[in-house]
Amino acid sequence: MSRPSVVVVGLGPGGTDHVTQHTLGVIAAIPHRYLRTARHPSAALVPDAVTFDEVYEQADTFADVYAEIADRLVRAAEQHSEVLYAVPGSPLVLERTVATLRADAAPPVTKLQGNRAEPPSSRADTRGSRRRPGCAA
Repeated sequence: MSRPSVVVVGLGPGGTDHVTQHTLGVIAAIPHRYLRTARHPSAALVPDAVTFDEVYEQADTFADVYAEIADRLVRAAEQHSEVLYAVPGSPLVLERTVATLRADAAPPVTKLQGNRAEPPSSRADTRGSRRRPGCAA
């Protein structure tokens, strides 16, 4: 059995025209889908997804929200081997749930380009350690 993983995609800053074909293909390929929130113009592009809107409504602090979402995603990845986590905007910009997942000893997090407005320097698979630009591998 392969190691569990959470594949994170960004849904862009607004409408569906910001989501790339590559991201749509990833969404279609992973049957176990989670959305940070259904309150986003592109949320409909992630059919049959479990949302975390109730976590925001029930938690006392944002730190509790991020911890709960990360915990649920880790458990889902352990159960299903691979899950998709779709977030508004970019998974690389101000996305605290992704930062929480990466800081934990959780399954690997694969981040993908999510929208056409993302700067090229942020379009990276971050499974490995981060290296400064210009540093040897």
